[in-house]
Amino acid sequence: MRQGPQILFGSLSGGAGWFEWSDSMSVARDKLQLAAAIYLFDTIVQNWDRCAANPNLLVKGDQFLMIDHGEAFVAATGTDVERDYHKIPWHLGGVENHAGEYEMHPLWPKLRPKTHVNFAAAAGLWRALPDDTFALIADDVPGCWNKVAASRIAHYTAEAVANVDAIVANIEHNFDR
Repeated sequence: MRQGPQILFGSLSGGAGWFEWSDSMSVARDKLQLAAAIYLFDTIVQNWDRCAANPNLLVKGDQFLMIDHGEAFVAATGTDVERDYHKIPWHLGGVENHAGEYEMHPLWPKLRPKTHVNFAAAAGLWRALPDDTFALIADDVPGCWNKVAASRIAHYTAEAVANVDAIVANIEHNFDR
């Protein structure tokens, strides 16, 4: 941490009543669409650190709190080894967070069968963002952050949104496996 940026964000607790997600928990039927949106978000940003073994997801009743996105955006900021391992989600076979203890997203088992959720609806929320959203965010990061990395993340995210239908197709293909 001493060699890192001056501004760090972290979560120790969501407050009273928040608990870490466990695979024994269920998702209320009226919250399945929200769970699908969380899954799509993590798929788009390549948040490979949110997995069954390390959910980084807090729950309170039927509410969710997503924490720890420090391992996201591998295509934009990861090492060569990480980029070789984590595929771009809109490429064929690029969505791999559906199986394995350290790969499977904690919400994936709750999203099956696919008739319970509509990933296209969640994708529509991404498409509805103004085209310059990510560039504006990158321009607004604190000066002590890596502006080049922020720009790469903005470019990657804009490209992901342009290819969100392919990401959804890859997700839905995984239901057939």
